Amino acid sequence: MLIPQKKSESETIIIVGPYRIPVTREAFRQWEAALMSRAGFTDKEIKAEILRRLGYASAVRAKRGTDEDSNE
Repeated sequence: MLIPQKKSESETIIIVGPYRIPVTREAFRQWEAALMSRAGFTDKEIKAEILRRLGYASAVRAKRGTDEDSNE
């Protein structure tokens, strides 16, 4: 597996499973701002939105159900 290396400090790497995708830090910040404006600002909300965008919405719903059940 090829692992891309950062070409500069103005670049970051997005990791999704075995995939590593280099992007400019500015592009990442713009994506992150759009994500936060839709999802919210907590870690839990951001992770749920990323999973939803990756097609794992059912995993998010299942996790929420598990969390709710543990609070009873």
